[in-house]
Amino acid sequence: MKAGTWNLKGNYYSDCANIGTVNGGERVWFLCWSTNSYGNLWWYVRVAGTTKRGWISAANITAERMTDDNGDGVIADKMCYGL
Repeated sequence: MKAGTWNLKGNYYSDCANIGTVNGGERVWFLCWSTNSYGNLWWYVRVAGTTKRGWISAANITAERMTDDNGDGVIADKMCYGL
């Protein structure tokens, strides 16, 4: 995450309600992604070590290090469906 504090949104639009926050430097798990009707990319994330989940704009993310969580040699992302 970039430096600062960022809002987690209830859906993938900037005018959606805030449902939590994530601080710069915190690790987040990328669960899936989607683009909104404006063409903006958003990620549905969970803050590591917590149950906090929500949407965050890709503009607020820097992926300094991505981890292969199951050791299969593939870092995969997936589009969100049904959230």
